Amino acid sequence: MTHACPICNTPLQKSLDEHGSHLRCPGCGMRGVSIAVLRRFVDRGFVNQLWQQARTAPSGTHSCPTCPGVLRRILFPGDPQGKQLEVCAACQVVWLSESAFAQLPAKVEPQSSTLDLTAEQTMAIEASMKREGHDWVNAFPDRDRGPDTWWETALGMLGLLVEENGEKSFPRATIALTLLLVLAAAFSLSHPAAVHGLGLIPAEWTLSHALNLFSYALPQHAWQFMVLGAYLLMLTGRFAEAKLGVLPMLTLFWSGILMGAIACVIFGRGSSEVLAGFSPGVLALIVFYTLMHPGRRLRYLFFSLIPFRYRWYSIPIWMIVAPWILWLLLMLLLQLFQLRQQVSLMVMAQTGGAIAGMLFALINKRRSAAVS
Repeated sequence: MTHACPICNTPLQKSLDEHGSHLRCPGCGMRGVSIAVLRRFVDRGFVNQLWQQARTAPSGTHSCPTCPGVLRRILFPGDPQGKQLEVCAACQVVWLSESAFAQLPAKVEPQSSTLDLTAEQTMAIEASMKREGHDWVNAFPDRDRGPDTWWETALGMLGLLVEENGEKSFPRATIALTLLLVLAAAFSLSHPAAVHGLGLIPAEWTLSHALNLFSYALPQHAWQFMVLGAYLLMLTGRFAEAKLGVLPMLTLFWSGILMGAIACVIFGRGSSEVLAGFSPGVLALIVFYTLMHPGRRLRYLFFSLIPFRYRWYSIPIWMIVAPWILWLLLMLLLQLFQLRQQVSLMVMAQTGGAIAGMLFALINKRRSAAVS
């Protein structure tokens, strides 16, 4: 797939020199160089200062050419004129102009014997690393370090997953949607009659109950599902909001809710179980999130009290989502071959939500390919 320049939208070209590979725009001269490659020939203190800025900088207006993220705008370290650079915190790629590239301070090598690699040798090494799954665009230094914010550390101490290099833009729509669903769920937990009034019962559903195809997302059966669902909605909703915008993100969420309801009405027609909860919409966001950027990673904190030890670990999101999807498929296959008497409505609903996320990801990828 050809990537487009974030400034002029010209197709980028991959270049190779004695330092390694990078992306270059033949139109405006912009270069995309990974942090790993910069460390080979740029002053170490400069690179560290640049990366520290990128970890906390706000999102800019340009999208990353190689991932669904948004580039962050930072200042050229040590430049009195305030020259600006743009960095993708997810890919860890720095985008800079020809003039800025020429001003990068050279790395000072210690007085010792060094091994100089030719361009052909560098290409052979990088090809070998790529075959082993170590592409230059997915180099993540400092993974053992904790998150940048205190609240992410607090979530980790509670045993929750934290997004690595997540979006820094304020997700207003995601927060508003989460608060609405949490308040509605809290009300239903204290008023059980609301679950039956707003929930979806396939055996009793008729066209006069069309609103229940959406309203079942408001009540909840248990507070544990409410807390977990709200957390996953915040985690993946802000990504979808940054990638798609407010209205498409909300459309994706409620499409997952609708697809889940339709699956239950069609395949669970005789069930008198009450379907309640917004997990189908959350699963639509999760599947979209994973398919759009399978290399995105989540952190979790492992610690013990006696003796007191802790360490952050990082895993790709697909390792978490794949078992969930496989479990859904297993439950559906058991029902198909009649090895189980009945599959719960929530399994059917979550399957419908997953399908909605897949469709949105497919449409978005086709649109991105058409633009580039």
